[in-house]
Amino acid sequence: MRDWLSLTAAVALVLTGSVTLPTNAQAAGGATISKEFGCYGFVPTPSGGTGTSLYTTDAASSVNSGSGSSTLSCHFIIPAGAKPTKTVRASGFDCFVFNSANEFELTQDSRMQANKAGNATLSCRIRTND
Repeated sequence: MRDWLSLTAAVALVLTGSVTLPTNAQAAGGATISKEFGCYGFVPTPSGGTGTSLYTTDAASSVNSGSGSSTLSCHFIIPAGAKPTKTVRASGFDCFVFNSANEFELTQDSRMQANKAGNATLSCRIRTND
């Protein structure tokens, strides 16, 4: 079961269409910000497992700091029939993040949270020693 959960969560972030990475814009301080790419998430089960799959293209961003740390954030609207009855969370699953070289890098520094209002957030990080 753990292998299946890990495999399912490993696809938490994928680009849609082709393998083209999102267009980047330089931000102050040397950080690079990518926005509006395809991002998959899920509604965690009460035990922290993988529930209903979620997808967004307009509420996803990736920030790569000048020091090499990277953060992925995706926000989702949960369909009415899949909203949890209380806030549910999952963490420590496999997640792909765009690193400072704009390549996919696997991390388990990951969190998924969904609430009964129908909002969900995915956050994955790669930290470097600054």
